[in-house]
Amino acid sequence: MQVTKKNVDAKEESFELLADLSEHPLNLNTASRDELARIPFLTAEQIEDIQAYVYQYHGMQSLGELAMIESLDALRRQLLPYFVYVSPVEEQHQFPTLKSIIKGGKHTILLTAHIPFFISVKATRKAILAILMPILSVIPSVMAIMFRLDW
Repeated sequence: MQVTKKNVDAKEESFELLADLSEHPLNLNTASRDELARIPFLTAEQIEDIQAYVYQYHGMQSLGELAMIESLDALRRQLLPYFVYVSPVEEQHQFPTLKSIIKGGKHTILLTAHIPFFISVKATRKAILAILMPILSVIPSVMAIMFRLDW
């Protein structure tokens, strides 16, 4: 193998990239496809499989889950922890708290009550007549009709 300036430059560039990645590792749960593509030993298929796993299982909890990705071989699984890390995914779709529902929601309160009134029919008629008598006394024809109906 012949050592050329081009090979040396490519190796130096790869070394600088890997050194930068080791100083500033990527979070696998939030890394984009372009950020993962910066890792030189990952193929496009492996990057896609990593992102599919993160999407399907709502993030990784530990780097041990890399073993579940079939396209990653043992060597790459051993190298990745030097350049990536996993931090818990913040839950974005939490159910709103009661305080936020009360503060920001639109509300309608409907109350019903079933109160039994144990009043006889005669007492009810007497109460109605007591209320209506002064009003109806002004109109004699209505009074006559009421007494004819035996109300």
